Amino acid sequence: MKKSFLSLLLAVFSVAMAFGQTVTVKGRVVDKNTSLPIAGVTIYPSMVQQPFQTLANGGFMFEISKGEQSFVFNKEGYSPAEINITVFESMDLGDVVLTPLQQSVVASDLPVIELSETELSEGDQSQDVSGLLQSSSDVFVSTAGYVFGPARFRMRGYDSENTKVSINGANMNDVESGRAYWSSWGGLNDATREKEVTSDMSAVDYTVGSIGGETNINTYASQYSRGIKATYSIANRSYNNRVQVTGATGLMDNGWAFAVSGSRRWAQEGYIEGTFYDAWAYFATAEKRLNSKHTLNITAFGAPNRRGKSGATTQEMYDLAGTNYYNPYWGFQNGEKRNSRVANYHRPVIILNHKYKINEKLDLNTNVLYTFGKGGSGTALDWTHASDPRPDYYRNLPNYYKYDQSVYNKLNTLYSSDETLRQINFDELYAINTSGNVDPTYTNNRSAYIIEDRRTDINQLQASTVASYIVNESLKINVGGSYQKYTSDNYKIVEDLLGGDFYLDVDKFAERDFKGDNDKIQTDINNPNRQVVEGDEFGYKYDLNINNANAWAQVKYTIGNTDVAIGGSYNNTIMWRTGYMQNGRFPDISLGDSEKKSYDDFSTKLSVMHKISGRHYVSVNAMYLTQAPTARNSFVSPRTRNTFLPKLKSQTIYSAEASYNYRSPFIKGRLSGYYTEFKDQTKFMSFYNDAAATFGNFVMTDINTRHMGLEAGVEVKVTPEIKVNAVAAVGEYIYTSRPLASVYQDKDAVPLYENRNVYYKNYHVDGTPQQAFSLGVKYESPKYWWVAANANLFNEIYLSMNPERRTYVAVYNVDKVVDPELYYSIIGQEKLKNQFTLDLSAGKSWKVDNVFVYLSANVNNALNNQDFITGGYEQLRFDPTDVNKFGNKYYYMPGTQFFINLGVRL
Repeated sequence: MKKSFLSLLLAVFSVAMAFGQTVTVKGRVVDKNTSLPIAGVTIYPSMVQQPFQTLANGGFMFEISKGEQSFVFNKEGYSPAEINITVFESMDLGDVVLTPLQQSVVASDLPVIELSETELSEGDQSQDVSGLLQSSSDVFVSTAGYVFGPARFRMRGYDSENTKVSINGANMNDVESGRAYWSSWGGLNDATREKEVTSDMSAVDYTVGSIGGETNINTYASQYSRGIKATYSIANRSYNNRVQVTGATGLMDNGWAFAVSGSRRWAQEGYIEGTFYDAWAYFATAEKRLNSKHTLNITAFGAPNRRGKSGATTQEMYDLAGTNYYNPYWGFQNGEKRNSRVANYHRPVIILNHKYKINEKLDLNTNVLYTFGKGGSGTALDWTHASDPRPDYYRNLPNYYKYDQSVYNKLNTLYSSDETLRQINFDELYAINTSGNVDPTYTNNRSAYIIEDRRTDINQLQASTVASYIVNESLKINVGGSYQKYTSDNYKIVEDLLGGDFYLDVDKFAERDFKGDNDKIQTDINNPNRQVVEGDEFGYKYDLNINNANAWAQVKYTIGNTDVAIGGSYNNTIMWRTGYMQNGRFPDISLGDSEKKSYDDFSTKLSVMHKISGRHYVSVNAMYLTQAPTARNSFVSPRTRNTFLPKLKSQTIYSAEASYNYRSPFIKGRLSGYYTEFKDQTKFMSFYNDAAATFGNFVMTDINTRHMGLEAGVEVKVTPEIKVNAVAAVGEYIYTSRPLASVYQDKDAVPLYENRNVYYKNYHVDGTPQQAFSLGVKYESPKYWWVAANANLFNEIYLSMNPERRTYVAVYNVDKVVDPELYYSIIGQEKLKNQFTLDLSAGKSWKVDNVFVYLSANVNNALNNQDFITGGYEQLRFDPTDVNKFGNKYYYMPGTQFFINLGVRL
């Protein structure tokens, strides 16, 4: 018995000794489509706690114990791969092939997320980050960007200034608004497809970051695959046609690499009547590897575009027009369609990068960015001594006369049957301007109506650097800093006199308020009663100046299977206004420089990720930061004077999140929970104040909101050809304070009122679905064709509120017991209907000799749901005796839209 036991023990010990010996495993990871090596692939050996990463040439080599082994290969943008082998001796695995996501078509060839006309009208900047997120391999994030984007979905309800975007490490978020301008690289899908996307607060090496994550676009010339790619697309969206060509040399033997790209998108008329689109884009990058230590890269790009806008309007106008895609901005001129709201945008960007590999442990990456050019809200009608020419002006519509049934019925019939009443009558405006009757005191024709162009032209210089020091295999330190010098030139020019000879540069509101006082009505008392013609600046002209300095540091430490990162930053912002016109109402505070406001802000962040195994890991992130108010929200009335808002202060943000991730060759998914509080936000709005009969500015301070919820996404590979994914976002975004409101009038320096409580507490944050769900299925044939479908549900969408309707003054004379319907119609927040959409897509790719050909098609809102209100707002004009006098304005999701893409790659 003892002998048998000893024999068994000896056998077990011998096997353990044999399997305890270490051997070397090596190989290389390559891309399935291009056969090019892939750097930075994380390899998880099942018997080793510490993962490995592939080198720049895709190679890997490590020591493991003999025996049964499982290796998981994981890389953003690729499907994970798993190899199971029994290892008895050192071996070479050869080429391990990773398949890019959407293997039958290159990621950049997928249907492009287009910003809605609504989003594009908001100063040419995206209100979400759909176009950036769609390239992420995270199931939830890619769905949020690609599928939920048309519904104006914002991840976690955050505004886009809480997501940081950079190109080669250079910050692309606008200094003035805090948001990234998508239009600066619109149409350059191929050139900007290489992205590192982090949607949460996880640690990255190039910044401490923000609560909404970071996206870094890589445009180093050596990263582009050698060859030429060309695509042609047709669609029925904001544009109908797209042509795009990209070419690259790859890294040549002489150390040089070049890549260029260009595109054009255009439509004589887009999906919405009266709109048009004409956008070009250009891109060039060059890289020179001077030696093993130094690399230089220069990138230049721009996207000049011109487009006709569409606007929100009341349901009354949609019903009169018989369509939810009525556009109040256009009309006929000499028999041709003309849009009064035209955006004209072009802000070129130049980035110079220097990589310095000081030694094996220390890297220094430095960049200098310069951007300039024109933007702004675009053209619009302006008028004086004349009636309002807008076709949806409330005084002309049936509802304004609803108390006189006969007049209401007559107007209702007229507006429903006569389309010209629902359009701008440009011919009539020309006739009035050329009649000589606008102002008989002048011998030439003074225009009563003009088209003005509201411009915001910028000039920005930025420099930043990041040092990365690898202390040892467990400790890494990142340190960085940046400086930005930014100026925006804000002014108006006369775009079109509409047949007249000149326009008088005086303030039309002041003309009424200060009759007989010629100085008061002047926009510039140094140039009184100036007659302006096309191309002249008028009305206002001022600069917003912002200087920003930032320093940050981060320490990343690995303890066994746990990665810990701790970081912090210091940020200093200085801002001021420079006026170039001496306004007649504010002669002492409108010309020259204002005072300079300086804000010191700080952030700190903790990130912890624990790898349970190569397939399971959990992470916890927390962040505290303060942010200076944006320049756009800092002045009482920047058009007329230098006065800062009183009691301005930085907002404070607290945020925490926890996630569980699972990845295997067949299943990948994530479950996350988050909690964020925003405190001391400021909001600035301009509007015509009916009560005071003047133009005014509504300012809210001390705004607090809370965003909390869950995110879940899972993708299951049911068979080698079929994938099923399910995504859910369940959030609650509410106001948690009673902000203070003040109204400042343009006609004098005394506010109409100050610090009036706005009863916003427990109302919902607007502008995004707070719940979104998607169920998708995709079939990928081994013969390189695929079809997919996504069914989507959007809930809890709320309308933007007029703060004035949530003050005690609004309901002071309303008894909620006697007239509860009126009371709650004033203070209630409109909740929009839940909505369902279905999206379909398909694609096919071929290889003919050495030429890749691919065709893809995508249909959004395939069931043609034309009743989907994605957002809107209550008008700031408000009559407490007649809540519907100024109806709510809505934005509708377009009906069925398609995008077909044909491309070749040489």
